This record gives sequence, structure tokens and C-alpha cells, in this order.
Amino acid sequence: MDADLAVEIVRALFTYEPETGVLRWRNRTGRWGRIPAGSVAGTPSTGGYLQVRVDGKSRMVHRIIWTYANGATPHEGCTL
Repeated sequence: MDADLAVEIVRALFTYEPETGVLRWRNRTGRWGRIPAGSVAGTPSTGGYLQVRVDGKSRMVHRIIWTYANGATPHEGCTL
């Protein structure tokens, strides 16, 4: 994974529902704005994890949720 997203960017792009674990797009997004605001963010990767594209890079949804909830991204190799 490339450089981590700042919490400010994550919170500007997404909303998170801790009760359900759902990450949603805050604003209309996607190519030509095809993804409406409020849509569930993420598509399954080949490994089964949800991922989204932000600034042209694939990002794992669980890492975005971690950043959203904790204000920072876990370090590589973190054993949580």
C-alpha cells in the first residue's frame, strides 16, 4: 500500500457507521459521478477484502475504517 491517507481526507470522503461496520461515500463520486452519495464504498478484491480507489490508488476499506475511527493508520507489521 502506498502512502497512507490523512484522517482529514478520509473523513471528507467517507462516512462510517460503527454499528453496522459500513463505510459510505460522503459525496457523489466515481467516473462521471456515477456513484451516488451514501453508497456503500468498496468492491471485493481477489483476496476477498473490500477495496476502494482514492486518487487513482487502491485502498483497503478496513484500513480506511481504522483511520476514520482511530485518527491514524496502523503501521505496517502491526499485530493488532
